[in-house]
Amino acid sequence: MAFEQKAAGDALVFTPRKNLVGGEETLSLLKAIEDVAATRPAKVVLDLGEINFVSSLGVGLMRKASIACDRSGGWLRLARTSKVIESTLNVTGLIIYFEMFDTVDLAVAAPPTARPSTLSRGSTETPKRPGP
Repeated sequence: MAFEQKAAGDALVFTPRKNLVGGEETLSLLKAIEDVAATRPAKVVLDLGEINFVSSLGVGLMRKASIACDRSGGWLRLARTSKVIESTLNVTGLIIYFEMFDTVDLAVAAPPTARPSTLSRGSTETPKRPGP
């Protein structure tokens, strides 16, 4: 398996062992997170401390995992994100959708926060706009 999965309180920590570049390692991680989100509110910490690169395909699949967690009533947080991975998130413009923490423990313990809408294309919901 290209990742490790363990419980931390009521959250699950997924630690990829291979760079997330869109291959089998990325797809199997996404499927595992989506499987959790299909059965309960998925509170997931993605511990990126063992890898040093995420391609744009990997970032896209991370975003899909984040949406699945949000829709289940949970969340997806990133921990131990390298500068290279953070830069990739910045370049793709998707950094606004992820909460990032220095450690897994901080990510697990952090209170829920409001984040940008996770609505995807085809959603029937209307985004709420701030008042005047």
